[in-house]
Amino acid sequence: MSLVPTFGAVLIGDMISAGLYGLTTLQVYLYFQNCWNTDPPRLKAFIFYVWILETVHVLLIGAFIFRSLITEFGNAEALNVTRVSDDVTTAITGLIIFSVHLFYTRRLWILSEGSRYRVVLTATVMILAITHFGLELAVMVLTFKFPEFAEFHKITAAYTGSLGVAAGCDIIIAIAMWHFLHSRRSGLKSTNTMVNRIITFVVITGSLTRYAFDLTFYGSQVTTFLSVVDLAILICFVAMPNNLVYLSMYNLVNNLYANSLLAM
Repeated sequence: MSLVPTFGAVLIGDMISAGLYGLTTLQVYLYFQNCWNTDPPRLKAFIFYVWILETVHVLLIGAFIFRSLITEFGNAEALNVTRVSDDVTTAITGLIIFSVHLFYTRRLWILSEGSRYRVVLTATVMILAITHFGLELAVMVLTFKFPEFAEFHKITAAYTGSLGVAAGCDIIIAIAMWHFLHSRRSGLKSTNTMVNRIITFVVITGSLTRYAFDLTFYGSQVTTFLSVVDLAILICFVAMPNNLVYLSMYNLVNNLYANSLLAM
C-alpha cells in the first residue's frame, strides 16, 4: 500500500479540515460576541451544539491519522482496517449536515410565507434531509460490517446515494432561497442592492458551498454549477477505490456545512 495516495492524502485533508475548524471556532466566538443579547437561547444552543460536533469530528479524524502514521506505522494489516471510532465520524458528519439542513428548512418555511408551495417545498427538503441522514447511518453500519478499505466497494450504493441526495437537497435550498429573496426586492435601489447581496451570499455560501451561482439579476441570468467537492468525491470513490483521496475530501464536507451555517 502506497502511503502517498492513501494516508498522505488523508493527512492533507485533515490539515485543511483543522484549518476550517479553526475558522468555525472563530465564527462561533464572533457570533456569541455579537449576537449574545439578541438571539434566542435555542439558536445559541444550536450553534454551540454544531461546534461541539465539529470538535468531536476533528479529534476523531486526528486520532485516525495519528494512529495510522505513528502508532501503527509499518503494520500493513492494521492500516487496512478501520476502527469503530473511525466509522463514527461518518455518523457525526451526517448529523452535522442533517442539522444544517433542518436550519435551512426552517429558514425556507419563514421565507416562503404566503406561497402555495410552502408545505410541499419544506416537506421535500425535510424528506431529502432525513433520507441523506439515513444513508449516512447506513454507510456507518456497512463500514462496521466491512472494515477493510479493500471492501469499501461494497458500500458504493449507500455512499454515492448519500452524496447524491445531499446534492439534490442543497440545490433545492439554494434555488428556493434565491427565489424567495428575489421576490422580496422593492423598488428602492438601496434595498434592492442589499437584498441582491444577501441573495448572492445565501446562494453561494448558504447553499452549503456545494454550488456556485452566477447571479446577474438585471440580465436575468442564473447559472448553477454542480459542486466540485461532491463531484470530485464521487469520481475519486468510483474511479480510484484503492486509495483514500475521496476520504480526504469527504472529511471536509462537515466543515463546509458548519462554516456556511455560521456565516449566515
